[in-house]
Amino acid sequence: MVLDSSTTAAGPSSPLTPHEAPRTAWDSRAKTGTMTPGSASRYGRIWGSFLTFSQALEADHLTAISTDLCEAFLQAPLANRGEPRAATSRFRLTVLRAAFSELVIAGVVDADPTRSLSVESQQTDFQPVALTPFEVLRLRSAARMRPGDTLRPATVELALAGLTHGEIARTVVGDLHSTSRCLEIRGPGGNRRTASLDEAAVQLLLQRVAAQRRAGRRGSQPWEPSVVPVALTRPLASYPLESVAPTISTNITRGLTAAGVHRPGVRPRSLREYAANRVYAITGRVEDVASRLGLVSLDSARQLVDDHWQQRFGDEVRRDPG
Repeated sequence: MVLDSSTTAAGPSSPLTPHEAPRTAWDSRAKTGTMTPGSASRYGRIWGSFLTFSQALEADHLTAISTDLCEAFLQAPLANRGEPRAATSRFRLTVLRAAFSELVIAGVVDADPTRSLSVESQQTDFQPVALTPFEVLRLRSAARMRPGDTLRPATVELALAGLTHGEIARTVVGDLHSTSRCLEIRGPGGNRRTASLDEAAVQLLLQRVAAQRRAGRRGSQPWEPSVVPVALTRPLASYPLESVAPTISTNITRGLTAAGVHRPGVRPRSLREYAANRVYAITGRVEDVASRLGLVSLDSARQLVDDHWQQRFGDEVRRDPG
C-alpha cells in the first residue's frame, strides 16, 4: 500500500466506517486557537490516509485495527515509493495517538492500539534535552540551599512548570491562586492559560510572594499584586526589553550550576522540556503538552517529547506524578 499524504477519503473496497470524533476535536481546537488550522487540516489528511490504509488491509471497523496494523502504517512508503523519514513516521504516530485518544473518550474503542509504539529518533537540528527526574530533585535542593534567596527557587519552579522566559518575567504575585493551587500564565499577545501546581511548588512561590511584600514595605512601595513580579526584583516595565530574557536565563543557569547539573546539552530550556515530557508521560497526549506549554502547534509540542526519555523515565513519573 503506497501512501499519499493528500489522500483523505476512505476507498470503496471495504465497509470500514470512520468516526467523526477525531476530526471534530481537531476542528474545534482550530476554532479556539489551541491548534492551528493548518495542523488540523494536516492531521485530517494523515488520519484519512490511515483509514484508507486500514481498509486495504481489510480492517472492517475501527475496533479491528491492531497495534501491528498501526506499526505497518508508520513505515508505509510515500507516494513516490520512498521510505518515510523518522520525523514522518513520528508525526503519523502523533496523529494516530491523538485520534485514538478521542475515540477512547467517545467510547468507540476500548484502548489505544498505538500506546506501546515508538519511533527511533534520528539526529536533527533540534533535539530536546530534558532534565531527568533526579536532576530536577538536585536542582530544587540546590535552589533551596540559601534560606534568604527566594528569587532563584521561584524562577526555577516557574520554569519547571513549563513557562517560557517571557512568561516567567510576566508572572506577577496576583497570578498565583494558592487556594486552588493554580497559576495563571500570561502568554504572548495577552493570551492566558492556567497550570495546576503541587503543594510544594505553591508553598515555595508563596515564600517568594512574602519576600516581595517585605521588600515593598522596606521601600515604602504600594502593594500591587497585579504589578509586583515573582521572578524579577522590580516591575517588568522598568527593565530594558533586551535584558529580560538574559536575567531569567542567568538565574536558571546559576541554579543548574549550583546543582551540579552539567550534562552535555542541558541548558535553561531543558526545564521547559522536562515539563513537556512529564505531562506526556502522565497523559500520553500531545494535546495536553501543547495546552500546558501554551503551544498552538501540536507539531511543536510533539517535537519536545523525547522518546528515549519516555522509555527511561516515563514509568517513574507515572508512579509518582507529584
